[in-house]
Amino acid sequence: MNGVVNQKHRLFLFVLVIILFMTMLVSSMLGPYPLTWQQVLTSWLSWANVDVNTPLSAQAAIVLNDIRLPRIIVGAFVGAALSVSGVLMQGVFRNPLVEPGYLGVSSGASLGAVLVLFFGWVSISPWILPLAAFIGALGALFVVMAVWNTSLQKNTSMLILTGLGINLFLSAVVSVFVANAADEQELRSIIFWLQGGLEARTWTHVFLIAPFILLATGASFFLPKY
Repeated sequence: MNGVVNQKHRLFLFVLVIILFMTMLVSSMLGPYPLTWQQVLTSWLSWANVDVNTPLSAQAAIVLNDIRLPRIIVGAFVGAALSVSGVLMQGVFRNPLVEPGYLGVSSGASLGAVLVLFFGWVSISPWILPLAAFIGALGALFVVMAVWNTSLQKNTSMLILTGLGINLFLSAVVSVFVANAADEQELRSIIFWLQGGLEARTWTHVFLIAPFILLATGASFFLPKY
């Protein structure tokens, strides 16, 4: 029976990998400067040091390799990180509906990032925005756990309710900063970040997030099985 289940899981994983590959292919083709699937595959093969007879034009290579691919890869990494964090949360709480927002993590990260964007600190370093989001998420989790530890009923339901309460409060604080944005450009930056915008993502951002996501995902395989 376990062998059949494992085989189904492998087949399902294989199908998901194919879907991811096709999604990245189609995403690389679409845009104001359309590309064909042959051009995209030609570029990918050249990355793998495979000789191709039809190299991309200089303009097509810039559009694909310097603009579209970094955005697509960042999106794939972020999506993978969100899915892994969701699975871990569901495993800890043994509830298929739980996600990071239940402990205020999402709103805490949003508040940290919004503060950096609101006060214009993004130009300090490419690390400042993700670091602020991480500190905000960690701070929200600390507040949730501190409030929960002072409650009379220390059970899972109370923890989730506390997390939801903190999450709503921090969401309201984020809304205050959004409503008081200094100009349209600042408001646009905040809204795009909150909505998961991938504009202006470069290879710097890929190399910025990839090690942490890969390390955390790998470490998750060694966590106790519930």
